[in-house]
Amino acid sequence: MTENILLLVDINCKDNSFDLVLSALRECEEHSKIEQGCLRYDILLNNLKPLTIMIVEKWLDQNALDLHNKSKHFTVLQEKIKNIVESVKINTYR
Repeated sequence: MTENILLLVDINCKDNSFDLVLSALRECEEHSKIEQGCLRYDILLNNLKPLTIMIVEKWLDQNALDLHNKSKHFTVLQEKIKNIVESVKINTYR
């Protein structure tokens, strides 16, 4: 039986980097949503913490997530935001 993978990703932006991070995330979101095995990919903005962004991702299985993590749009995203975020915390659930 295939187990879906749910990711809750918390991104804390550095001062003045929020718009750049959000723009990069939106670009990745467009491509991710059409990937085979992507069941959900939502970007949520935190009303109480203006520099915090959450991504909720749901993948069909570990293979689909592994392919996503190797995709060009995901590796480009990582490169774009690596020096402009304070932290990234990924929680994984099955």
